[in-house]
Amino acid sequence: MRIKKVRVQGFRLLRDVELMLEDTATVVVGRNNSGKTSLTDVFRCFGSGGSSFRLQDFSAADRTKFA
Repeated sequence: MRIKKVRVQGFRLLRDVELMLEDTATVVVGRNNSGKTSLTDVFRCFGSGGSSFRLQDFSAADRTKFA
């Protein structure tokens, strides 16, 4: 299975991000504190079965959606 597109909403600094992944390689670059590590953490959390997400990873405004 290959992931072609990723969309992240309300996770840390990533308010609403959509990323298209290329067939061979995708490089994520950006300034400090722009969400690069948060994006890789999304992949890590899903790769581990999703059990690594914490409530603190989501903005206070988005936490009400979990109730």
